[in-house]
Amino acid sequence: MTAKDFIATQIAAIERGDLAAVKAGLTERHRDKVTGERLTRAQQELASITLDELVDAELPVEGGVKVMMKNGRTLTTLVAGGSGWLADTLWFA
Repeated sequence: MTAKDFIATQIAAIERGDLAAVKAGLTERHRDKVTGERLTRAQQELASITLDELVDAELPVEGGVKVMMKNGRTLTTLVAGGSGWLADTLWFA
């Protein structure tokens, strides 16, 4: 799965309001930081941005990939975990 595919999956979970799926896509140290309030805020923020704006480039880093936004800022770093990627930041809120 590419970084863009992973972010798209997480966006879909956010849009559905699926708190468990969103938490499952994060490293352990960030899971408890995801709340219903943050999820609602993320739904509002993501309504005005496209996937292509969020994921413009994927740069390999040790143990994962750095996801760069179209504006040149870092969105998150994805690390290998379980059967796929885990985001190592709360990129959405």
